[in-house]
Amino acid sequence: MIELMILLCLQQPDTVLLTNGDRITGTVVERTPERVVVRTAYAGEMELDGSFVEGLLSEQEAPPAVAAEEEEMAWKGFVEGGGSIKSGNSDIREGHVAFLFDHETEDHRWVSRGRFDFKSVDDSVVTRKAYGSSKYDFRFDDDFYVYAAVEAGVDELADLQLRLVPGAGVGYDLIHDEEARVFIEGGPAYLIERYKLGDDNDRGVARASLGIHWEFMEDVAFDSY
Repeated sequence: MIELMILLCLQQPDTVLLTNGDRITGTVVERTPERVVVRTAYAGEMELDGSFVEGLLSEQEAPPAVAAEEEEMAWKGFVEGGGSIKSGNSDIREGHVAFLFDHETEDHRWVSRGRFDFKSVDDSVVTRKAYGSSKYDFRFDDDFYVYAAVEAGVDELADLQLRLVPGAGVGYDLIHDEEARVFIEGGPAYLIERYKLGDDNDRGVARASLGIHWEFMEDVAFDSY
């Protein structure tokens, strides 16, 4: 009897944390990425969908904050493209390809994006240009961060062989929550432009921007930088 009492005292219940903020206390008897089965004293065995489980508190598990940080390290983004062919008084062909990749943790964020556009009218090219950028943020706290960034572009029809703009600066989040982010940032940069026929252009510049990211629907977001 004494041994049984000691065993019961030493055995700690598991606490399952759900994505909606609720907690379920019991003994986890099965745990996979697809489901979690918990044996409770008040409802018997409960089977939970793995997508609704945020973390698990027990002597055998690390705190959920560690698991959450690992999940945040995943990349997200998109690649999209489109085009059209029109015939009539003029034959018009046009298309584009664009991408964005975003990698964010509690203290770091890396964003890379790019776009290529092409258009021809009656077999004459009127648009052929490309643009890309990459930016790294390091956060000091919830609102302030520093960044390093580089932008690059080419525009064949504008005689631009290369535009390169490396820079760095500071930023501040006016709003930053699960659905929206509004920020301002700025700092010094250096403009490098190379032309095939015109004069090259190298000079120091200042960079300032207001950014908005709004996830107004699940898997649908608005971005403006």
